[in-house]
Amino acid sequence: MITLAVQVPFIDQLFFVGALVKPLGGADISWIVGFGVASLLYLAGAKRFVGAQPGLPAASPVPS
Repeated sequence: MITLAVQVPFIDQLFFVGALVKPLGGADISWIVGFGVASLLYLAGAKRFVGAQPGLPAASPVPS
């Protein structure tokens, strides 16, 4: 949802033209902006789990 909202000013379509398209010479770079924001959000979320301790195994091995 966040990436879609960030893309709106950069969209250049028949039904909608974003506010930042004209300064860019009519280029539709919404997909690039969306990819970049999604990547940054993914990395930020992934950093939260780096170094996290794994949980206990679902089934303990049976001692022999």
